[in-house]
Amino acid sequence: MPHGARQRLCENQVIPSQLAQAEARLGLARAYLLGSLTEIWGAVAETGELSLAQNTMIRLTTTWAIDQAREVVNTLYHSAGSTAIFDNRPFEGRFRDMRTASQQAQGRRPITRQSAAYSLALRRIP
Repeated sequence: MPHGARQRLCENQVIPSQLAQAEARLGLARAYLLGSLTEIWGAVAETGELSLAQNTMIRLTTTWAIDQAREVVNTLYHSAGSTAIFDNRPFEGRFRDMRTASQQAQGRRPITRQSAAYSLALRRIP
């Protein structure tokens, strides 16, 4: 039970809703990523080559999944309140790990902008 709280987090009516939304967000990001990778894998298995468009899609879906995972962790971290901030709590370490991973090259937002710019350029080519 959080310090100073009258009820456990699971008894708070807002928490189950936030958890359900976080689970849906993460599940959709995972489905998008794995669906794209499965499709690209099949195409590359046939041709033996990874196109620039396929590589861009891998980067976009990977970055999107990382971004969504970061948002899920942020939501749950804030939901946990003071329970999450102490070093002796497992959530604090997981929060820090997710923030660190999301700052790596593939998890940064410029990748999304680059992918979008490439997609727009493809659509303009006759």
